[in-house]
Amino acid sequence: MHWTKVDGLFTILRREVRSRRDWRHGPKRVHEVAHEGYSAVKPHAPFVGQRFCDLGCGVFHPFGISTVMYLNGAGATIGLDLHGSDSRRAAEALADLLMECLAFPERWHWSDISRDEFVGRLRRFDLAALMEGDLRKGLGDLPLRHCVTDIHSPALAEGSIDIMTSRAVLEHFLDFGRAVERFYALLSPGGIASHVIDVVDHRAYEGPGHHYWSFLAEGDEWSDGIVNRLRSCEIRPHFERVGFEVLHYENVCGKMPAGFLAQVKGRFAAMSPEELSVTGVRCVLRKPVQ
Repeated sequence: MHWTKVDGLFTILRREVRSRRDWRHGPKRVHEVAHEGYSAVKPHAPFVGQRFCDLGCGVFHPFGISTVMYLNGAGATIGLDLHGSDSRRAAEALADLLMECLAFPERWHWSDISRDEFVGRLRRFDLAALMEGDLRKGLGDLPLRHCVTDIHSPALAEGSIDIMTSRAVLEHFLDFGRAVERFYALLSPGGIASHVIDVVDHRAYEGPGHHYWSFLAEGDEWSDGIVNRLRSCEIRPHFERVGFEVLHYENVCGKMPAGFLAQVKGRFAAMSPEELSVTGVRCVLRKPVQ
């Protein structure tokens, strides 16, 4: 295909994907999620020099959130996920992010470090290498890691994380109680965690046929193997059981379809309509200093 035709397609597709807030390779999405996490933890703990963990960093932009936290002063970062990524595409996405940060530092610089330090950290990346798709060279010896592993792996040292953030991750731990115990162990004493938990039926994201509450009409034995179906009133006790201090706990609610409440089954039938209407939980936790 002649380059002029390729360029025409590239122009159209670039405009389309950049207009989407949920584009997983794009700076808009990274800004939204990183700022959400940073804003949640900053009132409760110092940030500069801390060891940061992006729990469930995803396959599209595994260094996105970590990079923004590093630019704002994190001493070291690690992105954890069960699945690997396309390193070349991850490098290209990181190059786009760094160029955005260089062009608009006032939009990305949130922390107490100086503007000079922020820009200095930006320039420690090899932007040319990242633009060419060379992730290893682009990162060099910067203290940013991407680890494809289960959180229970002994390769992750206890007490090795000072700040942890996640969005739409915790609902995927089917053995939630065991996972919370591990989160507690991974955090250092005084460590802070911010989690945004998506407690809806994920089949609703696949198209028509299901809504956010559909799985409440399934029996107690039902599982899609993807989400744990825990409601907000069941999540908080797990945090408290292992010893977390709950600094913030907020429910995000929606409106169930008319008449659906009568279809709710199993343990959910004993819960209040207000509890069942919850679609998300935002929480900030602290591991006590011992």
